[in-house]
Amino acid sequence: LEYSLASGDYTADIWVRGDVISFEISALTSGWVGIGFSLTRSMPNSDVVIGGISGEDFVTDAYASSRSQPPSDSQQDVFNYEVSVEDGRTVVRFERFRVTGDSNDVALDQSTYILFAYGGSISSTNPVNIGYHSIRRGFFSPDMITLPGADVCPDDINECEAGTDDCEQLCLNQEGSYECSCYDGYELDENGRNCTVPCHLEYSLDGGDYTADIWVRGDVISFEISALTSGWVGIGFSLTRSMPNSDVVIGGISGEDFVTDAYASSRSQPPSDSQQDVFNYEVSVEDGRTVVRFDRMRVTGDSNDVALDQSTYILFAYGGSISSTNPVNIGIHSRRGFFSPVIWMNVKLVLMIVSKY
Repeated sequence: LEYSLASGDYTADIWVRGDVISFEISALTSGWVGIGFSLTRSMPNSDVVIGGISGEDFVTDAYASSRSQPPSDSQQDVFNYEVSVEDGRTVVRFERFRVTGDSNDVALDQSTYILFAYGGSISSTNPVNIGYHSIRRGFFSPDMITLPGADVCPDDINECEAGTDDCEQLCLNQEGSYECSCYDGYELDENGRNCTVPCHLEYSLDGGDYTADIWVRGDVISFEISALTSGWVGIGFSLTRSMPNSDVVIGGISGEDFVTDAYASSRSQPPSDSQQDVFNYEVSVEDGRTVVRFDRMRVTGDSNDVALDQSTYILFAYGGSISSTNPVNIGIHSRRGFFSPVIWMNVKLVLMIVSKY
């Protein structure tokens, strides 16, 4: 339930969670903020909660027997409370049970008038001593208000922790419900539960100095990799999360452009494969970046290539010098790394893209 009163200077949010009622009340004041419950539509004989900050914060459960300052109850029935100042407003949050069993509290399993007041000074917080609210007070409504019953608003169940959700990857608990989401690189299906790898994947790594776009077109995978360098740019695929035994494609321009399919058996320069499995390739320099575009089959049949119908780590490297292009002779990279430290696979496209989760 949401309320905005006194032209927005006082607001209240009330959440019903089974037998627990949560409140957030705020007012445009540096003083105190209060809320009350009455069966007679008057301050006398009302159940009041007041909070504020003056040196230290306080929230007190009180009983107003008259129109003077209500003293704190001997039995304090508010819990999980906090007070803050946000955008010039004093904000008080607290919880209480629908029925506390305290004779000084109004049971909230019945219709009640709800009062508001705010703005008086705070002389002390222990014991609580506050100033008069003046005209800054009133009722939420001229009529009694009945809060929804526990059967209508049951206590929230965290389906994610209970394992009763039907999310394929990530579950985010919501008040009274939950919603599904996906790891980086996946998209949520229209059914709101399952996750698939999109046909176009985009990556920005190393502060944007290296980027990669990957398009999945049936059994053909298209790549566009670029880096902020005048040297070479590379991408690799590994089943062991290391450069040795990885399948590598490197491209660059030095007099003439080149794109080579290579196999790294160690941490030294990978030699070109005898079977070149990249095609439709081109290299360009665009806005100070070396850009390499190429296609390859998902499965090439070459023992030196990693088949992309399985999970794989994806490596990147760029920036070394280019001594020659035929044969390819390049210097050590200035930057390198992995698209992610984690690997996972989507059964639809089965092109592994990695996630930070």
